[in-house]
Amino acid sequence: MNEVVDEIYENETAEELYERIQREKERLISEGKLKKQKKLPEISEDEIPFEIPKSWKWVRLESIVLNISTNGKQIQQKEILKTGKIPVISQSLNMIEGFSNDENKIIDINSEPVIIFGDHSKTLKFVDFNFIVGADGTKILKPMGHMNEKCLYYFLKYNVHDIENRGYSRYFRFLREKFIPLPPLSEQKRISELIDRLFEKLDEVKEKAISALNTFELRKAKILHLAIQGKLSKQLDEYETSEELYEKIQIEKEKLISEEKFKKQKKLPEISQDEIPFEIPKSWKWVRLGELSDTKDNSFADGPFGSNLKKEHYINEPEVRIIQISNIGEEGWKNENVKYTSFIHAETIKRSMVSCGDIVITKMMPAGRAIQVPDIEKNYILSSDVIKFVPHPLINRKYLLYSINSNVFKNQIYDEVQGITRVRTSLMKIKSYLIPLPPLEEQKEIVDILDNIFEKEEKAKKLIESILNKIELIKKSILARAVRGKI
Repeated sequence: MNEVVDEIYENETAEELYERIQREKERLISEGKLKKQKKLPEISEDEIPFEIPKSWKWVRLESIVLNISTNGKQIQQKEILKTGKIPVISQSLNMIEGFSNDENKIIDINSEPVIIFGDHSKTLKFVDFNFIVGADGTKILKPMGHMNEKCLYYFLKYNVHDIENRGYSRYFRFLREKFIPLPPLSEQKRISELIDRLFEKLDEVKEKAISALNTFELRKAKILHLAIQGKLSKQLDEYETSEELYEKIQIEKEKLISEEKFKKQKKLPEISQDEIPFEIPKSWKWVRLGELSDTKDNSFADGPFGSNLKKEHYINEPEVRIIQISNIGEEGWKNENVKYTSFIHAETIKRSMVSCGDIVITKMMPAGRAIQVPDIEKNYILSSDVIKFVPHPLINRKYLLYSINSNVFKNQIYDEVQGITRVRTSLMKIKSYLIPLPPLEEQKEIVDILDNIFEKEEKAKKLIESILNKIELIKKSILARAVRGKI
């Protein structure tokens, strides 16, 4: 059918194509299949954004497409199935949102592809199969006059790039305002096929880059696991054993307790053989995290109850920064969602005060993520779902941070909460989890090894991310040239 159409309109100019589309609209109106629309204003010379070939024509989107109604055809989010006969398309980023078996709600494209635009999301999709609409705000545009649907899709994609983000707004009104260069049909086909080929090659590179990017976290977890098994470091006889190091800490704590300089802590249970996940070198020792805290009160503490730090306690002045879950990122501190409380109020919940360099751990979203507090504020305090851990000075903090973020530690958190969707842990649980403790010299060696490896990994990751950014820029450049008739 497309080949026949191409042959019939092979020598048609863009002006003739446009006039034919207008006649087709008039026919649909006279047959009662289309509502009469308000006449669109002519495009003046002053409005034209850039030059196009003489055989092309500037047009408004609504003059060359039909806006297909979705009334009575939509299904609610809760009705969408994971599997089914008919794909469901909404305005989300996913090409297919899910499935449905409701044949009464099928949008039958009659072998003529349509373009889907997300009114709230700005997503643009080229759809060449029957589907069901899955959300409000899903605009279905059907090109008229046997236009090349893929060419129009690409030209609209160029226009969408220029629409400014406005949060959860309605964007179709902005797309409607943008003019579209209309080439003759023969040109449309050539342009769409060329962009298809170019994008296919770019997408092959993109797929490989994404695949490589996805392996970074997995590789990082494996390297970390090897490190805390003692498989990356040397076990030298001259190192003080971790048993000796552990005893030093416990003796110091007992001395301070007897001198009433340190509060006696609730004794953590002995470690049973069943709890130990794997063998470690003989000079190492399995310990509970709570046994490695500093000999100062509140070295291991969580944030105040929600009622003790509410919105009414927030102030605009930068006095005491509140550490929230959103600040504890996968790659370290995220300096966002900035909130402060006053020195006076912080004094009432001072057990939750935090210093630069302390380790903070999330109780949830996700449970057990840990970072070191950066030196960007003078004073910090915890929010309710965050725990602080001040390690004993005889332990390498960076080693502990690596250990807490390892799968060995995370598995202990998640093993206790199987079947629960929103995983949450507590101060007492975090204290009770095991970590392998090497001699201090070996802790430093492990940190140096991991820092060195992860620095190289991060450089490689940034290189791949820059490749992905360049691919998107190249695509935008191709579209920019295409709409100007320069490819």
